[in-house]
Amino acid sequence: MVNWWPVTASRLEDPKYRSLTPADRLYVEYTISSFSQRGSYFESDLEVAVTLGLSEDKIRRARRRVGRPSKQALTIASRSGGHELGAGFGWVIYTPGFISGGRQLATRYLNVPILKVPKRGFFACVHRFTFEALLAQVPMRRLTHADIVVWLVLSYKYWRCRRKREDHSFFITKRELVALSGVANAPACVNHLYRGLQFASGGHLFEYSDEGQRLVFSRWVSCADPSENDSSARILESWRQEIAGRVHDKRLVAKLKQANRLARRSTQTQAEAHPSIHSALRRAGSQDSTPVG
Repeated sequence: MVNWWPVTASRLEDPKYRSLTPADRLYVEYTISSFSQRGSYFESDLEVAVTLGLSEDKIRRARRRVGRPSKQALTIASRSGGHELGAGFGWVIYTPGFISGGRQLATRYLNVPILKVPKRGFFACVHRFTFEALLAQVPMRRLTHADIVVWLVLSYKYWRCRRKREDHSFFITKRELVALSGVANAPACVNHLYRGLQFASGGHLFEYSDEGQRLVFSRWVSCADPSENDSSARILESWRQEIAGRVHDKRLVAKLKQANRLARRSTQTQAEAHPSIHSALRRAGSQDSTPVG
């Protein structure tokens, strides 16, 4: 498998990680996945927000909570006299986006220390394309962020019980599923996942049965890897183009709103600076509206 990133036991068992909301967890895992694939990279908050189905404000809050600004970012903030940058858990080292020379620069992700797998520590190989396929269902309201967090936990559990066989059954108690995911209705999310993504053949991501206190999975599959399957490659490219289109539309709307604000501000400033002109324009408008006898 070439299209995966590690979900470690140390991460899932960390109380700070367990305290995160589903949205914050998805941001962490998405960042780990991206860094493990690309190394240091640039990505705007808007791109991440559209990909994860979140707002830009939630992306920034998540980053501040789990990350730590780079020395470069602290220097830039100090020189500009802006707000002091706070530091969170230090799991992501970044330089936030800023405007330079009239150009808006994207956030730069310099390092993701939480990606490191401890010596002799267990980690699961979570399939990146399946994760992205699930994310694509969020804007259509077929799945929620909590559903995908539960899938991450189930993927981890599948690998935990894998041993030497890929095609194997495994189970997880409902109590453990809730504890690892931090989602109170985690068992219901399993059903959402089962119904939320279905293959053209009619198959599902997994087959399972509810045995009261535990969930037993008799079959577990991943989406075909885009590097090995032309159909998956086309689906992935289509999804990325859709994201790029939504990012473009949101940027266009933001520019139009900014232009309207600047126009209103300019009109108000002119009126305040020349009250006599403003009064004359109002009188002229009133005269023009007088009905002709």
